[in-house]
Amino acid sequence: MQRMNIHKRINLFASYLVFSSLVVVLGSCAGSSAFKRGKKFERMKNYDEALQNFEQALQKEPRNIEYRLYHERARFEAAIAHFDQGRKLREAGNLEESLAEFQRASAIDPSNSLAAQEVRSVQKMIQDQQKLQEEDKKKLGDIIEKNKVTGSREILNPTLNTPIVLKLTKDLKTAYETIAKLGGINVIFDSDLGPKLQTQTPLDLNNVTLIEALDLLALQTKTYWTAVNKNTILVATDNQQTRQLYEEQVIKTFYLGNSLAATDLAETITMLRLLLTLSKVAPITAQNAIVVRDTPDKIAMAEKILQSIDKAKPEVLIDIAVLEVDRSVDRTLGLQPPSSTSATFSSGTTTTTTGTGGTTNTTTTPNNTVPIKNLGKIGSGNFSITIPSSSLDAVYKRTHARVLQNPSIRAADGKQARRPVAQGSFQPTFAGNTGGTPVVNFTTIDIGVNLDMTPRVLLNRDIAMTISIQVSATAGSVSFSGLEYPILTNREIQHDIRLKEGESSVIGGIITDSDNITVSGVAGLSKIPLLRYLFSTESKNRTEAEIIIVITPHIVRLPEYLEDDYASIALLGAGNSPKYIGRPIHLLGDNVPAGKAAQAGPGQPATAPGPGGPSATPAQAKVPPATVPRLAAVKLTPSSAEVAVGSRVGVSAMIENAQNVYALSFNLAFDPKVLKLVEVQNGGFLSSDGKIIALAPRIENETGQAVVSITRPPESAGMSGNGVLLNLVFETLTAGTSTISFTQANIRDLSQTTLPASFSSTQMRVK
Repeated sequence: MQRMNIHKRINLFASYLVFSSLVVVLGSCAGSSAFKRGKKFERMKNYDEALQNFEQALQKEPRNIEYRLYHERARFEAAIAHFDQGRKLREAGNLEESLAEFQRASAIDPSNSLAAQEVRSVQKMIQDQQKLQEEDKKKLGDIIEKNKVTGSREILNPTLNTPIVLKLTKDLKTAYETIAKLGGINVIFDSDLGPKLQTQTPLDLNNVTLIEALDLLALQTKTYWTAVNKNTILVATDNQQTRQLYEEQVIKTFYLGNSLAATDLAETITMLRLLLTLSKVAPITAQNAIVVRDTPDKIAMAEKILQSIDKAKPEVLIDIAVLEVDRSVDRTLGLQPPSSTSATFSSGTTTTTTGTGGTTNTTTTPNNTVPIKNLGKIGSGNFSITIPSSSLDAVYKRTHARVLQNPSIRAADGKQARRPVAQGSFQPTFAGNTGGTPVVNFTTIDIGVNLDMTPRVLLNRDIAMTISIQVSATAGSVSFSGLEYPILTNREIQHDIRLKEGESSVIGGIITDSDNITVSGVAGLSKIPLLRYLFSTESKNRTEAEIIIVITPHIVRLPEYLEDDYASIALLGAGNSPKYIGRPIHLLGDNVPAGKAAQAGPGQPATAPGPGGPSATPAQAKVPPATVPRLAAVKLTPSSAEVAVGSRVGVSAMIENAQNVYALSFNLAFDPKVLKLVEVQNGGFLSSDGKIIALAPRIENETGQAVVSITRPPESAGMSGNGVLLNLVFETLTAGTSTISFTQANIRDLSQTTLPASFSSTQMRVK
């Protein structure tokens, strides 16, 4: 028993030695093969691949001195090669690629101090280049800002530039002359104004500049003013004729930096013409520019619009993975018997000839013509039968193909990108005859998959894509005039998708499956089970093809939108000559800082009396920031828009955005044939703090009018917010429609100052 255990241990130890030796041999073989590949790449001076293979060999045999020597030499040569390539790229101006080469050289050989030094040097060159580009960009921005359009009024240089308070009730001429004297400028009037200069023009302006005062006066009196020089203005009637005579025209060239095609210029010009009614606009395609001639206000608006839309188009890098799997099975089985036999009759004629050397030659010439007297001599030797050969087919063929493509396409926003995943095929075309010889032309057609994509980058970094896939294939051929023309099948898939950046979309289901069975043999016998393979040949062909497409978009560029690009543009007037104001006026309670306090400067009087005695005083030295009042809204809201005859219906007078409302009075109008006002009730808004209010309605149903006033107690503060002012109770008289509207209305605060407000009416239908 002990001897058997010893034998088992010996066998186990022997097996272990064999296994260890085998592992060592295999490892040595693996290291040796990698070493040989490394030497091969080294001879080819491909030091990167050589270094990689030497590293593999050294990992298998770490103690192999020869492997280590070759590895160190390849490492040194690879570092030198990348270093030299980096210097060449730096001299060529490709700093980014040069930096990558120096970094690679430093990573391969950390002891190469020159590579690390070059890395720092190229990084500094890139930083300096970027800094220079930023400076050039800033310089261009300064040039654009410096050359922004300024109108004729910009040359006006009044001596007073602080806000003023102006009150006067004189004629138009006096109003203009008073404002002009305040600013130390001259004013001349167009002769067409005539009697209009004597029109009484009450003016009450608070905290406005001199230019704003002139604009407001022109707006109120429907006149037009323009600067003649730095201290003189011209005033004329505001109509098309005078504007054509006196209005300044500006020619401005806009260079667009991001238009990729002539269609972009055309689209931009169309947009400007529609929005600003520009008539004189010309594109310069070679310079990618637009030249505009119009008024300074229109040019300023066009400049603002172009600044907002002339942005670099977003760009998308689309990764496409196309997997195409083709499977086909061909099977041919059966015995192909002869399809026909032939019998031949021959009556040979024998000719004997003797040569010069005494040689005799006998020649038999086939002849199937027999004289009548020789019919009795016809025998079996005059007939021959030809039996064609038979073939036995037993062929089985199976193919499996897998095609993988992984292209990438970079496409601009809104531009179509096409990726053909197809093979070319020749299609013959009959072009005619030349001297009786047919002429055939060949046209290349694409067989396979064509992928068209149009990306759209959204502001939230989503990517909307329109994808169109066309799949074409051959489905046999047809013969015409001796030429084979392929039969093409086309399928198309088109859909719109929206993906997040880096999200993949899989397009599948593009499958082609075809079966083709061909039987050739003896008619009738080819249909007998089992025996049919002795009298016919059956060929089966099955083809399957499937295409799967994976699309993954990545954003590589986005436009730089500034805060001003989202701002609105305010215009004054909807005609052909609107005035550029800038941003819209805020009326929803936004705090708008008032202008700087006006002070009488040296040599400037504190007051400037006009010819008729009006006073114009600069604003006080210190004015706290003013808040633009919110626009209160009073609207009538019926409890029901349609009511029956003989019923009562309530109408609520509701107020919104109220600010310190103390009293309200209004005149109400309605159709007395349809409605009758029965009662006016307090809505509770002005008495919401418990104060007793005074409500005084006067109803005149005969004329369809009512005068209503409601006031809070004296010395009580006004009310703010939203609520119901009054409840009006109407009685319906006859069928019809009546409008209930405010003919005159105002809201006042405690100081009896009228507050800005809007009043809206309503309609009621009686059935």
